[in-house]
Amino acid sequence: MKNYFLRLALALFVSLGAISCDTEPLDDGLGADDGPPTQKFFAVNFGSVNYNTNNAVAAIDNGVLTITATDPEGTFVIKTLGATTGTYSNSQLDFTYTYTDSETETIEVYTSIHPISSMSDSQLTISSINYQNKTITGTFQFIGYKLLVDGENTTVTEMIFSQGTFLNIPYDAEDIDDIEEPSGGDYLPMADGNIWNYTNGGVLELGSTEVLNGKTYYKQVNNFFMGDDITFTWPGLEEFVRKEAGNYYVRVRSTPNSPAPIESFEMIILKDNLSVGGTWSDNFSLPFTDDDGGEFTFNITVDNVVEQKDISYTVSGITYSNVIKIKSTNHSELIYNDMPLGEDEVSYTEMWFAKDVGIIKTVNSHDDPEWEDETHDLMDYQLN
Repeated sequence: MKNYFLRLALALFVSLGAISCDTEPLDDGLGADDGPPTQKFFAVNFGSVNYNTNNAVAAIDNGVLTITATDPEGTFVIKTLGATTGTYSNSQLDFTYTYTDSETETIEVYTSIHPISSMSDSQLTISSINYQNKTITGTFQFIGYKLLVDGENTTVTEMIFSQGTFLNIPYDAEDIDDIEEPSGGDYLPMADGNIWNYTNGGVLELGSTEVLNGKTYYKQVNNFFMGDDITFTWPGLEEFVRKEAGNYYVRVRSTPNSPAPIESFEMIILKDNLSVGGTWSDNFSLPFTDDDGGEFTFNITVDNVVEQKDISYTVSGITYSNVIKIKSTNHSELIYNDMPLGEDEVSYTEMWFAKDVGIIKTVNSHDDPEWEDETHDLMDYQLN
């Protein structure tokens, strides 16, 4: 299945490296009064401060969960690309803490997105959703960054926000489809040795499990989603899959000796609990520098929509029932020294998932008329 990850070849044609910046010591003087942590509606620690408030609400719109917590001295806004139980990390999250110093009348803002590298070190777990009472509970942590520009000097202050808890936060959903109960189906059965064979040389094979960031994944034997063209050019990239609640994840990472040492990132390829028309998006950035110190950032956005659900669909003469069709619109942008380089690329991926079978068909296409559509139809499969 070539080009699902937006032709990573474009992003990795130069040597990769780290982007560094100056940091200041942790600022311990922000937020509410010190005191023992109190598990109310919303609580979090940073520096020596224990922040807690009962004034917290949540909203779910188009698959995006937003939690807003306020007290007289600061406001937290947390956004996550998903509203089902499970763990979200890094590019799937956007945390902001805004603090107002009443004495100096200054406003300080910490965000989980690094202002220079666009990297993120954050995690949020939705541990439970009460669909009857419409409340949501979970935990979170993140590193917040504050940018300070003083003439030609730029510094970034780091603040560690830890032991975050939100308990029984009431939520408001714009559309009932935004927060359905998990279906309980299995649209990509996962076990060591499961294998799916497709036309045009496509093979999806799962190997043994591996724990990454506290989550259990199945390692793919042949990197089905990135495709052989990318993994041949840049060996050492690895793919993993996992399912949590109604979300199906693909994670990509590079081995220590890979010529493409990208930051590990994760995408959701299916939400089986959404109705037709339900949407979600994945966003991530791959920053690196060239040998001359030029700064590149490859920004990727994948917009997904459930086009069909619970349909019958025939592939290679076999009719499958309980099928979900997903269409993904893939946008890629290459930035060099803060300026766009070349034209943005747009491509499309269509995937059909059959319940208790897996992916039965994929189609990759492109706006460029010279691009040849690539189709993989399931021929046979073996599940353990």
